[in-house]
Amino acid sequence: MSKQKDKTEVSGLFGESVTVRKINNRVVVKNRPKRNGKKRKLTENEIAQQERFQQAARFANAVQADEELNALYSARKRGKYESAYTVAIADFHHAPKIKEIVVKKGKDAGKDEIRVIARDDFMVTEVSVEIIAADGSIVEAGDATANYKKHMDGWFYTPTTAQPMKAGMKIIAAAFDRPGNKTVMELVV
Repeated sequence: MSKQKDKTEVSGLFGESVTVRKINNRVVVKNRPKRNGKKRKLTENEIAQQERFQQAARFANAVQADEELNALYSARKRGKYESAYTVAIADFHHAPKIKEIVVKKGKDAGKDEIRVIARDDFMVTEVSVEIIAADGSIVEAGDATANYKKHMDGWFYTPTTAQPMKAGMKIIAAAFDRPGNKTVMELVV
């Protein structure tokens, strides 16, 4: 099989009204787009989206500059047209999701285990847990640990103080991914 470039590629402008391009090995003939010469003002949402994409591009460039991260993101590419850069851009735009928070009664009195099921299109890097009493005071806060032997997407937190979960208490879990996106979920016991 020859890797020589096809010499019959066609693209360009014919006259003032027709453009010809080759897209996915097909020749496409279209009317030339009309432009009125005026630049319209961007809306606030469009400006915010442009800024978000610029941040994503900076993150993807940082991933490419770091050999470890580049290898990590390169391992996740799904096709020959995808690169570590495009995987990093996609990761930046997708925040992790918390599917559920489960409180499992512990064998010892007051040693309940909290399991947070968190997923991301690339990787969840951290899950933090806060336990808040019914009166609004913080009982305890800390980071959960991933345990893939127990559950594939499971992050587990065991409170350090022996205190049973009482009605009205809240558990707030926050999941983070590598670009720093954050998702928060709350469970009232």
